[in-house]
Amino acid sequence: MPSQVPIFLPGMSQPSSDERPTQRTAAFGPIPLLTAVMVWCGIAWFGWYRYQPPPVIPADGDPSLFSAERAEAFFQRLYEHATPHPAGQNTEFREQLVSEFEQLGYEVELHHCQSGSRNRRAPRDQLIDLTNLIVTRQGSTDKPPVMLAAHFDSHPDSPGAGDDGAGVCVLLEIARMLAGESQPERSIIFFVSDGEEFGMLGARKFVEEHVLSGQVAAVINLEARGTSGPSLMFETSDQSRWLVNLFAQCSRRPFTSSLFYEIYKTLPNDTDFTVFRDNGMQGMNFAFIGNVRHYHTPHDTFANVSRQSIQHHGEHALELVRRLANMDIERQPAGRAVYFDVMGYRVIRWPSELSIALAVLGGLLAFWLFRPGRENGATADKPSRAWRVAGIGLGLLCVLVSIALGGLLQFGLSLDGALDSPWPRWPVPLILAWWLLAITAMLGLTWWWSEQIRWQDVWLGVWGLWSTIAVVSSVLVNGASYLWIAPLLATGVCAALVAVVGRQRRGATAGLLVISSVSVAMVWLPMESLFYDAIGLNMNAFLILRVALASIGLLPVMAATGRRQLGVTFLVFLAAWVLAVLAAVVLN
Repeated sequence: MPSQVPIFLPGMSQPSSDERPTQRTAAFGPIPLLTAVMVWCGIAWFGWYRYQPPPVIPADGDPSLFSAERAEAFFQRLYEHATPHPAGQNTEFREQLVSEFEQLGYEVELHHCQSGSRNRRAPRDQLIDLTNLIVTRQGSTDKPPVMLAAHFDSHPDSPGAGDDGAGVCVLLEIARMLAGESQPERSIIFFVSDGEEFGMLGARKFVEEHVLSGQVAAVINLEARGTSGPSLMFETSDQSRWLVNLFAQCSRRPFTSSLFYEIYKTLPNDTDFTVFRDNGMQGMNFAFIGNVRHYHTPHDTFANVSRQSIQHHGEHALELVRRLANMDIERQPAGRAVYFDVMGYRVIRWPSELSIALAVLGGLLAFWLFRPGRENGATADKPSRAWRVAGIGLGLLCVLVSIALGGLLQFGLSLDGALDSPWPRWPVPLILAWWLLAITAMLGLTWWWSEQIRWQDVWLGVWGLWSTIAVVSSVLVNGASYLWIAPLLATGVCAALVAVVGRQRRGATAGLLVISSVSVAMVWLPMESLFYDAIGLNMNAFLILRVALASIGLLPVMAATGRRQLGVTFLVFLAAWVLAVLAAVVLN
């Protein structure tokens, strides 16, 4: 075991003997590491629990609130015995839908048009007859209207109860509710498009041909890529700042992230909202994505669609359209936002142009713990420049080793057949296998150099690397930058407090180590189930990189643990990883 030397980058000279840190036993013992690991496990579980849609409001509940039980009547009549009804073959279904609106007292405008398919699922050499439905709840003023949108055509192989029957029935229930309320200031358009599955054909024809398309002030689009899960606000128009503020005020269980759109852009999927957004409309796009195995299959049925997902869809759409129909949209401030929710409790957001400044501020605060002039407390032995570079080297090495081992694990599981489906039946052991492997590798590497490198070195190395990524991501993928900025700011603020008030308090510094790792877990872990629903395991490089980067948040608290305790923890995690791999292979 090379206990005599730490990690050095190429071209780095070894420090003289008086620069070397003295070998030491545990800085803080096993308690901080055990606490951090337990909190990580708790956050992962609680995040899965929180990222469920809200309970259904019963039919006899508050009549001013959306109730999936009340919407159930529309859903049952339209979809209980529904068969596939793709564009060009859905006349009977469309007539039934028109009848539902007319029974609510509305006049339905039929927008007939034709279009060639933009999708390989339909013949490209013939025109498809399309009919969009346009229903209007008249407003009390001539201000530009707002629009609720969904599509009624289905995939050729699917009854389409989730995609997009859930959105259609939400529109019907909201139309029923608004018919009995006082007039809003702005008219509300219920737009039900045809031909979405063949390339957003009806929406394209609407923006090209219909006079209303150029008047719409804001649009809320409802979609689905599965049959369950929370309603996610996953896309906005370019001027997103005021929209995110509005959503944060309206939603009682907000699930959103500017990262969603960064991922969505890489997927081969579009919705009608893409057409609306490209035509200059402002608005938001919602979808639920759980049980994606049912998407575009015969299993997208009335029985399989979660009523809780419909409830969440309806709550978002109703509250937002009420607010939009009575607000001064034209005077809302311009600008984009970086945003994310904290376990569905609150939406954190800031103007996108502040991301770089926040990244730099977080880094400066995190490094203030070792500012010149510190003489007392647990951090009095300040790292030399050489040992700071050694800390950065350990962080980089841990990331690279985690990526390499993750790639080998992917290769092995692929040979076994456990990854034949992007959405396997038992994903938890597979996902755990990657996380446990990364953390086990970092425990082993930290143990290997535990007698030479100090937690102060690792702290500066990890948060220096984190600060660099935060700045780079702010420039290249601003919507994803909060993944680094938010933990960095939380850690930096706590580090500054410890530097000011905790100079001689050993417990305060130990608490800081735990809090820094927990700040990473709070941002990265709760969305794990959503990542699985969104991209499955067919983008393993993304999964491996995400796990490797997030796991280094545990490195400083690992480095502050005694060598013996690190060894025991390493063996425990190694055993857990072996069990996870065995479970993944056997179950899948």
